[in-house]
Amino acid sequence: NLNEIRGPGGLRNGDGAASVMAIWEGIGNQRNLYQDFDNDQYRFTFSMNADVKNHQLRFGAEFEQRVDRGYSLAPRNLWTIGRQLASQNYVSADLNNLISSETVLDTASGIFLVFNNFASGYSGNPNAKGFYENLRDQLGLSYNTWVDLDALDANQLTMDMFSPDELLINNVIGGYYGYDYTGKKIDGNPSFKDFYTKKENGVFTREVGAFRPTYSAFYIQDQFAIDNLNFNIGLRIDRFDANQQALKDPFLLVDAYKVGELPGGIPNRPSNIGDDYVPYLATPGDYSSVIGYRNGQVWYDKNGAIVSNPDLIAQQTSTGLIAPAVKPTAGTLASSNWDIDAVFEDYEPQITVMPRVAFAFSITDQAQFFAHYDVLTQRPSSNLRNDPIEYLALVTNPDGTLNNSNLRPEKTTDYELGFKQVLGKTSALTISAFYREMQNMIQITRINFAYPNTYTSYGNIDFGTVKGFTLQYDLRRTGNIRMLAGYTLQFANGTGSGANSNVELTDTEQPNIRFMIPLDFDQRHQFTASIDYRYGEGSAYNGPLIGGKPVLKNTGVNFIFKANSGTPYTRQARPTREAAAIGWQDNGQRVVEGVINSARTPWQFRIDMRLEKDIAFKFNEKKSGNLNVYFLVQNLLDTRNIINVYRATGNPDDDGFINSADGQQLSSAQIDQQAFIDQYGIRVQNPDNFSLPRRARIGVRFDF
Repeated sequence: NLNEIRGPGGLRNGDGAASVMAIWEGIGNQRNLYQDFDNDQYRFTFSMNADVKNHQLRFGAEFEQRVDRGYSLAPRNLWTIGRQLASQNYVSADLNNLISSETVLDTASGIFLVFNNFASGYSGNPNAKGFYENLRDQLGLSYNTWVDLDALDANQLTMDMFSPDELLINNVIGGYYGYDYTGKKIDGNPSFKDFYTKKENGVFTREVGAFRPTYSAFYIQDQFAIDNLNFNIGLRIDRFDANQQALKDPFLLVDAYKVGELPGGIPNRPSNIGDDYVPYLATPGDYSSVIGYRNGQVWYDKNGAIVSNPDLIAQQTSTGLIAPAVKPTAGTLASSNWDIDAVFEDYEPQITVMPRVAFAFSITDQAQFFAHYDVLTQRPSSNLRNDPIEYLALVTNPDGTLNNSNLRPEKTTDYELGFKQVLGKTSALTISAFYREMQNMIQITRINFAYPNTYTSYGNIDFGTVKGFTLQYDLRRTGNIRMLAGYTLQFANGTGSGANSNVELTDTEQPNIRFMIPLDFDQRHQFTASIDYRYGEGSAYNGPLIGGKPVLKNTGVNFIFKANSGTPYTRQARPTREAAAIGWQDNGQRVVEGVINSARTPWQFRIDMRLEKDIAFKFNEKKSGNLNVYFLVQNLLDTRNIINVYRATGNPDDDGFINSADGQQLSSAQIDQQAFIDQYGIRVQNPDNFSLPRRARIGVRFDF
């Protein structure tokens, strides 16, 4: 039987490897993940240039429509849930269906014993079929028949035997949109409401439409000169529409009355409380027990005074939980009676105006001053899609995470001032200072005191700044040499480096604290240099001759040198297993050592080389061509630059866990301790912690 197979370590369909091999969970064939993405983009662009007197005008427009589809599944879990569902409606004894009865005398006790033989039963609903019923329909068996799933051939099983809810509720499906729950692309565009209401044969179909945002823009640019002033002025207007429904109020997942709608009104209502504020009650359902109000994210007590901590209002309720004035028609979150139309509204298209101004003027014939001002935006492509599956999951996981379907574009304002000085006939020095301000950056956040429960989501709550200066030396070709060298000093600070950089802080259920720290891409020092040595042709050739022929004509070599300081990371005081999910629970003890992002990775250095030769061809008097043959070597010295490290040790090849007390305890419990230690040592050698090694390319390019 299966116990005899599994006892020595044998694996059934769907089982994951245990012990040493579990170290490789998430890698290659051990990865319990199937994904399919299908993204289409339709784009139209138009541009035109025109010269009007001393103005060089350029204007244009563009439109983009995206259709994004995705599907994610944990395939091994199909077997786990399949085994559970295959027998869930089977009743071993149907007490309403007696087949036979026999009375037997127990000679030892002198008591007559009655043995009843009941038929097996079925406790499901044949009008709302799931895996149990569909499996037996496929096999041609009655619903009161026992089926051993492991006795079947895998070819006898199909995905559509499951109902959508059986896979969603048991977290077998990671998510899908533009596909059905079995992974097949769907036609049409079902609405958000269809997910909670549409049924076929008594079963929810749970269809999710593709994500279809649109983007359009118009821009105009004018380049002109006034005396010794050169201007480049432009304006760009962007419009982004997520084409989906979005929450009207992130604090209300079910419909509730506003102050002006509340039945019976509010006696002695404070004068500063508007009709569109949300009232909160001492007793749920008792509209006469108003104890507080909210306008957006600002809370008020019953007297209209601002409250910094809404928990003061929640503590006054009969349940100890926040209680808005929920309407009787609100329904239940993520159920078929949920009043979706009252909770959601169409996404409001975001229109962004982005001016751009650049100018330069000559101070003398050898010195120039320049400056520019730009506003740039970035569309919120991630964490924006309104996913109905997330609301369904929020019912069983109240602390779950929802995408924010109302995210706004991120905005960057860029300033630069510079000065360029000619040093000689062939060289110049440029000094510039820059400042960038980043606003509306997306970060995970906790929506405290939302109803019916607190949850996490994403918001445009982060901000950051990047400032520094650049020093650049430019040597035009002098003899055979052309050189460009520069140094940049940069300070990048902000409240978050990415949408999930504060997830561990959010998990502690603390308020949405914001403080400035070095950003993950804060690279303090950067040196670059490009040195090009090249021989010309004709009278300009000054290279070696072999047999009187200029063998190195139009031949050159270019070296690019790059050196930069490391990027920040947060030190961790206690080693925890970083390599893989090996069945060890860290219990959340990832204690930070020092300040967030206070440690730095090592400096990085790299040289790239390109050797090339141009060979001219002349087909006839009017037609000619050029053949470029090149040999490119990236990372010429094969430098092993460290780009990521383990937080507890600061090393790229050792996370410190296996030598810790926890690691020793785990390894000693394995069947073969040394095998486990050896495999773990291999697993932590993550190639992504190092830059790419030396690579060489040979290429040919032909222009004609």
